Formats: sequence, C-alpha cells, structure tokens
Amino acid sequence: MLQDASLSIPDEGTDEDLPDLSAFLDCDPHPTFIIPIDSQRPISFQLRFANQAFLSDEHLQAQIVADDAASAGFRAWAQAVAHWREICSYGGCSWSAFSLQGRWKVVRMFSGAQQPSLRRKERDVWDLQREASLADAHLKSLRRMMEMSDVGVFEYDLTGSLIRGSESWYKMSNHPRDIAAHRDFSFMDLVYPEDSSLVISQWNKLVQKEPVTFEMRWKAPPRPSPTNPEIMEDFRWVLSACVPVLDDAGELISIAGNTIDISAQKRFQEVQGRRIEEALEAKRQAQNFIDMTSHEVVDDILTLSKLDSNLMLITPVRVEPVRVVQEGIKIVSLECAKDDIELKFRGDLSLQEVGGTWSMMDSSRFLQILLNLLTNATKFTRNRPTRKIIVSLGASLERPPEIWNGVKFAPSRNRNGRDIRDDADWGHGRKAFLWLTVEDTGVGLTEGEQSHLFTKFSQASPRTHVTYGGSGLGLFISKSLAEMHGRGCIGVRSQSGVGSTFAFFIGIRVAVDQGLEKVTGRPVLRRQQSVEARVRSAHYTILLVEDNLINQKVLAQQLQRAGCIVHVAGHGKEALDFLATTKFWRGLGHGGRDLSIVLMDIEMPIMDGITACKEIRKLQHIGDIVSHVPVISVSANARSEQVSSAREAGMDDSISKPFRLPELLPKIEALAKNWD
Repeated sequence: MLQDASLSIPDEGTDEDLPDLSAFLDCDPHPTFIIPIDSQRPISFQLRFANQAFLSDEHLQAQIVADDAASAGFRAWAQAVAHWREICSYGGCSWSAFSLQGRWKVVRMFSGAQQPSLRRKERDVWDLQREASLADAHLKSLRRMMEMSDVGVFEYDLTGSLIRGSESWYKMSNHPRDIAAHRDFSFMDLVYPEDSSLVISQWNKLVQKEPVTFEMRWKAPPRPSPTNPEIMEDFRWVLSACVPVLDDAGELISIAGNTIDISAQKRFQEVQGRRIEEALEAKRQAQNFIDMTSHEVVDDILTLSKLDSNLMLITPVRVEPVRVVQEGIKIVSLECAKDDIELKFRGDLSLQEVGGTWSMMDSSRFLQILLNLLTNATKFTRNRPTRKIIVSLGASLERPPEIWNGVKFAPSRNRNGRDIRDDADWGHGRKAFLWLTVEDTGVGLTEGEQSHLFTKFSQASPRTHVTYGGSGLGLFISKSLAEMHGRGCIGVRSQSGVGSTFAFFIGIRVAVDQGLEKVTGRPVLRRQQSVEARVRSAHYTILLVEDNLINQKVLAQQLQRAGCIVHVAGHGKEALDFLATTKFWRGLGHGGRDLSIVLMDIEMPIMDGITACKEIRKLQHIGDIVSHVPVISVSANARSEQVSSAREAGMDDSISKPFRLPELLPKIEALAKNWD
C-alpha cells in the first residue's frame, strides 16, 4: 500500500481532461504512474493514476516515497518539465518519462539489455495513442462540418436502403428520417421517373466497384419555374458523386457518396443556352441579311462610280419589253407571296399601237430600274393593311410632259442633250418612249419627302433608314440610267398614308423586222447578234456560282435566254461538289455532266471564289480533275489588286459588276473554244 498520503489517488477520480488510459496501462506489465506537472510553479508529487503493476508492488511504492536523497532526486526528475536526461536509474531499475498534453508526466519502469528498444516501442505505442486521439478529434470536427454543409452525405446498403445520411441529405431528398422506414424506402423512390434508367445504369457501375459522378433529377413538390412562372416544376437537379465501400478482403459492403443541389446552376445554363441560341439565330439572320444586301450596296456604289466617271454604257438589243417586265415581276413574286402582297401586271394597248412589241433598248438597265422600284414598293407595303402592287407598261411617240397622270418627273440633266438613239447600234426604227409605272398601297410620302427622293445618298426621311434600311442610292441611280437611256426621266405621285406611284420612261426605237435587212441593206446589231447567235447555237453549259439569290436568278435567266444551259451554286463548296459530278472528274468522262465555263463570284460565305479556284487548280494538279476547267471571276471590286489575286488563284478571265450580257458572252465564247 502507499505509505504517503501525498501519493494517494483522489477518490473522485482523475481530472476531466486527463485521458482515460486505465484499460490500456493496466495491460502493461511494467509499473507505470501519472503525476501532474506545472511549468509555472512547483507542485507536490501526487499520483493521478497508477496501473496494476505499480499498485501491486509495495516495495517499489516505499522506495519512491522514501525520505532520502536518491528518492527525492527521482521524484524531482519525474516532475521535471524538461528532462536533463531521458532515462533515470533508480531502485536498481531504469525509468522513462514523457509529457502528456503539457500537464501530465507518464513515468514507466523498464530494465535489462532490451531497455532502448523497449523504450522505442513504448514511444511508438504512445505516439499511436496520441494519433488515435487526434484522429478522433478530427472525426468529430468533420462530422460537425458535414452537418453544417449544404452537401448531403449518405451511405446505402447493397439493397438500396439508406444506412445513414447527413442533415443536409434529409432536407434535400425529403427522405423519411424514421430508421424503420429506411428499409421500405429505396433510393429509386427519390429519382424523377424520366431519369430512372440513368440512375440504374450508374448503380450497376457502383456494384461493379466503379466510382461514378453524374447529374440526375429528384422528385420535388411542384413549384413555379423560376425562368418561366407559367410552368410548374416537380423536380430538382442534383450532382452526385458515389464510391463503392470495400472491406479488407475487397468485398463490396455499401455505397457512400455526396450530393449537391445544382438546380440554380441548371436554370442558369438553360437561360444562357437559350440566349446563346437566340444570339446565334440573330447572327445567322443578320449574316443572311448582309449576304443578301452587301452585293446590292456594292453594286450601287460601283454603278455610281461608273456614272460619275462616264463609264456607264447603254447597249441596245432587240427585245420584247413585256417579257422583260414579266421577268422582273417573277423575280419579286416569291417575296410578295410571302408577305401576302397582291402583285399585278397591266400591259397598255399603246405599246402595240406604237409598234413597240419588239424594241431596241438596253433591257438590263431597264430591268435594273424596274427591280429597284419593285423592291422599294415591296418594302414599304408589306406591313400595310391593304397590300397591293400594280405594274403598268405602255409607250408613246411623244416625250411625256413634266407632269403626267399626276406624276411629277424630276428635273432631267439631259433633257436637251445628245440623243443616243441616233447611234447606228439602235437601228433605223421609229423613235418612241417606253413608260412604266409601279403603283403601291404603301406608307406614301409627304410633299417634303418627295422633294429630295432622287438625290444622291438621300432618303425620304431619317426614319426611312432606321425602319427600312437602304443606302439612298437606288433612286438616284435609276434616275441617272433613265436619263442616259434616250433622254428618259423618272418621277413620283404619292400621298402619305395612302400609297405611291413611281413612273419612268426611256427612249427606244421600234425594232426593225429582221427581213428588212435585205431591203435596206443595213444590218442591225451585226456584232451583237453574231456573238449571240454563235453562243446560242453552241449551247454552252455554265456553272453560275453566286450567293446573292436575286443576282443569281437574273443572270441565270439572261444566260438561258442567250441559249446557255445554266446550273447554280450558292458558294465555292457547292461548286466543288458539282464539279465532282461532271466530265472533268476522274473516271466519269462522258458519263459525267457537261460543263463549259464556271462563272465564279469572289465574295461569298462558307467558301469564297478565290479559295474555290485554288482548290480546283489543286485538284487538277493531283489528277482528280482530268482537264482544265475554265473559270471567269465575277467581282464587285474592279481594283487591279483583286484582279491580280484572281489571276494568281487560277482564274482565266474576270469581269466586274455590274456588267451587261454583251460584255460577258464574248469572254464565255473565247474561253469555251480555247479549252474545248
């Protein structure tokens, strides 16, 4: 028994913060005891714990409490905060000591040759004990953090029943909290029906000991959708990461994981995705609009440049004016039908009375003016309650007055100038004037708006460009072309809110009957007819590569009237695809489509003309194309740099917009003959 009361262990037990090591130390055969220490002040030597090996050795207890220098030295060593030596020899035995939590000293006896290794083992045991204590503290901390987190943590058994879950898990999943209900409530009861197959496939992967991370929907009480309150949502989106839990033998014992609510993120992605789609659609529509209008604007600028430089030519050919008007109406008929606009054509008897059924005129310039007026009429009529456009065509032997049928013609710069109809190319038929009107039920114009309609870069009002777009060049160019064409003119009659009537007239000559050449001895348009006749009889096959649908349709019809067979492509890639079906392609020979010339626009989306021509020449070089493909570049940019670029890309010839068919046909004929 202990001989000194100062060594007795208090009846109330150890301090609350002294680790409970009794079970562990009692298993140790080496006498061990624990005493308090204090780094600030000296305290008495008091036992706070002693194991059974120490308590059963009364002799040892007596040695420690003996009133001699050796015992006092041992007690002082045991209570030292910092040892001056790690091992103390006392009572024929060796002792080791270490601090616990800075407040306690654990003193243990060992002896014999194995003392150093035993001491190391003892230190290892105590280190493990301290690590276990820290691990337990960390585990408690993690549990507290888990309960405070929005992440739901769970563990399921292999039957799909919940073993345990965090507070966040229960709140998120609406899973029953009653432990008894866990067996009757499977994880599949949480899953939104449409995602059942997905979740089952992920569960099967887990059963195969493969970790998974996936998104799914859980059932939820119905609530209005945050992005569209009119729609009720009965689910929530979650992201779940799951791992298989294995025992020491590698056998699967459960499934553990965590889940977070990603509904807000999904809503954001939905809104963002919708906005991206809307932006892409707006961009696509804008690009289509640019593609459709850019060539028209460039053509207007180039036409204006030619007008200013006196390079614009009027070239008369023998045509039927009625057919030219019908061609123009056909071009815009689809657009009118789409906007539910009634489009009519009226032929006036005056045309036959004058004898102008066949006339000498520049049909391409006439058509250009007509299309400009029809495009404007369509634009300003499409949103009106009554949508109607009427085109009328007639002729007169006299020049219409300045005010004609209510139409006030714009002042002409060439009223008393030279009459080009006196040139030999116009033939010897009777002079006349061809007039045309385009009447619409559009928005109409005020007196002030009408006053500056036909000036350069001018529109009816600032709101016209904002609402309807346009460059303000179309009517000025139309006026200039009409004035050049046999002292013609253009004008307007309009009433705001009711509609407008645009009218123009051009000077023509009545076409002389072909049989009269023998009588007069004077050939009519011998040069033009000779080229046209040769082209018509040759039946050249043309691939027209043009992205502007209006330009494509107009030029295709002109070429077809000239006797050509025309195929069309919207960009360079389509042109290459077409070439792969022709006689030029390796292995096709006479079994492929016939092709004489490629008319290649330069500026096109997807694949431009320069790139397409380079690809054609590359295919020729490697042998996929077996012979030279003649290519004529068609460009709105007549600068020498672009012409040079076209030639370097492999173009055989070039022509700049706007051009007339008589300018193009000789180029087609020359190239087709050269590479036939």
